[in-house]
Amino acid sequence: MNTVRQESHRVRSLGLRLATLLLLGGLGWGLFGPFLSLPYLFDDPVVLQAARDARWAEIWTSLRWPVGYYRSLGLTLWKAADLLWGKGAVLALRGLGLALHIFNAALVGLLYRRISGSGSQWTALLAAFWFLLFPFSLQAVIYPSALIHPLVAFFALLGALLASTHTLRGMVGALFPVALAPFAAEHGVMAGWLVCLAAMLSGKRPVATDPRVRIFAWIYGMLPMASLALWVSLAGPGKAMRGLPVADWGRNALYFLQGLITPLPQAIPAGWPAGSAALALLGLIVLGALAFVFYQSGYISVWVVGVGWYGLAVLPALLTRPFVYVMDGPRLMYLGAAGAAWIWAEGIQWLARRPSWGRILAAVGISAVALAHGAFLKNMLEQLKAGGALVRETLRQVREVPPGSTLVFINYPSWLASSSERYPFGHEGIPLIPDYVGIGAFLHANLGESWEVLALSFPDVLQPWRFRYGTLGSWPGWEGMAEIVQRADAVFRVDYRTEGSLRLVRVGGRRPCPFEWASFGPGSLVLCEASVERGKGELIVLTTWALRAPVHEDWTVFLHLYGPDGRLVAQEDGYLIGKTLPPRWMRVGASVQDIRRLPISPTASPGAYRIGLGVYRSDTGERVNFHSGMFVPQEDRVVPLAAIDLP
Repeated sequence: MNTVRQESHRVRSLGLRLATLLLLGGLGWGLFGPFLSLPYLFDDPVVLQAARDARWAEIWTSLRWPVGYYRSLGLTLWKAADLLWGKGAVLALRGLGLALHIFNAALVGLLYRRISGSGSQWTALLAAFWFLLFPFSLQAVIYPSALIHPLVAFFALLGALLASTHTLRGMVGALFPVALAPFAAEHGVMAGWLVCLAAMLSGKRPVATDPRVRIFAWIYGMLPMASLALWVSLAGPGKAMRGLPVADWGRNALYFLQGLITPLPQAIPAGWPAGSAALALLGLIVLGALAFVFYQSGYISVWVVGVGWYGLAVLPALLTRPFVYVMDGPRLMYLGAAGAAWIWAEGIQWLARRPSWGRILAAVGISAVALAHGAFLKNMLEQLKAGGALVRETLRQVREVPPGSTLVFINYPSWLASSSERYPFGHEGIPLIPDYVGIGAFLHANLGESWEVLALSFPDVLQPWRFRYGTLGSWPGWEGMAEIVQRADAVFRVDYRTEGSLRLVRVGGRRPCPFEWASFGPGSLVLCEASVERGKGELIVLTTWALRAPVHEDWTVFLHLYGPDGRLVAQEDGYLIGKTLPPRWMRVGASVQDIRRLPISPTASPGAYRIGLGVYRSDTGERVNFHSGMFVPQEDRVVPLAAIDLP
């Protein structure tokens, strides 16, 4: 009978674990699955090129990744994926990152039961979900270049789970992931000490005094030292031992403290240094209170393992990374998130052990944390959705331009961020294409072809938007901008539309002048040709212009749409090529295409609409005369380009 009961219990336990894994997988897929098809972003193009340039042996015998880090296992995965799947490697790498994140969450739940000794299955599930929804993990899950973080966490958690069995087989098996972790990333050297911590303090009654556990703990602790020695020998003492200002250590510690006690820091107003004392005090109170209640209930080992795990996990970055790097790197908290999940899960468990009021408070606490984490992630994922749509559209439009052409991108976002930050320190946003990567490398990584690419900032057409953003490139001045765009084969501009989406529009570029439809002024500015295309909710008007003689006045080109009753219903005024090229800055002999868009109202009356074009002086508004062999000059000095029936 006992055997039957044990078998039945084993089957139920296995079924519950499989159901939990499926549940975690479903939630993880629902959150992050829609972004698996994103192209290479952030540091991805740089890492991809490093993987392609490196020989297999060099990956393991030198500092490569791509700025001198020893991440040989990560770079090996990149190189293998690129060779096996080519352009599909980005999907494979991103899918691996998501799979590791889901599996790591399951390991966090399993380890909670081992660490606590008698934690309930539901509380273990809570720890797993806390880790899965950890708000600072997005970078580590989404970007293949950050795959090293889920990889290190997998090795550390798997090693800890094996070692916490306190069996000879388990403790020997833990040596393998502990030995591999440092080859995934430099902070993997902490895996041995993390596994040592979990092995010695797991269970209601820690077995730190067990001679067998102590021997293996010593081995776990020495493996990181061997890995560190290897890295130092490859890097050289000068690079390996570089230090940081003490002030950066303090800022880094406060930044990482946010992850340990999240989401509570959201109650502190953002801003440095005003919130530093409040955050430090909040951390001291929260961690002290948790230590007290865990000690009273006999679960102080959970607090020690949780806080100790978190502290050891972030220690390398805290001591070696400048704050300007850390504040943009929430992925650095990924490994430590497991420790935070354990102490919060145990805190909820402690409340649930109280009388009915405790269970109510536990339910309220779970709901509040879920809502806070969910709202934070939702905001970040909305940023990623907007940025992802833009980069996909960029790749689509660039495919239409022959490789080797000169491309100019105006006001292209390098990053997106929340309009108001929820946490006191750090930047809450998503990187798209950093300046040090550039759009050229982004295009080459995703399309396999090369273009001559330049990114510029044009403050005159920047618009407020629902998210904050930073643009690639700098403003070269009017004369510099004009010189650049009239030599480009294609010029693109990003519009930050008030309804929330980002839009990439092609606004012109270099183009031959086949005819001369009309000339403005004393034959200076020539309209060469024009055509009209229908877009979604708009008319796209393409005109070609050439300069035959210098223009000494400041001229502006206008485009009008007249309704069936002759009244003006839409217009687009501005300099050529997205308002970047004043005619007076054109080179004599240059010819360019100008692309403008006239919106069509959904309630527009049906009938025949006319499109007209002209030029006026920017200072007075006086329209410039034109001469044409095709069009009869009108009193309003408008060139009648086309007539079109709408809708």
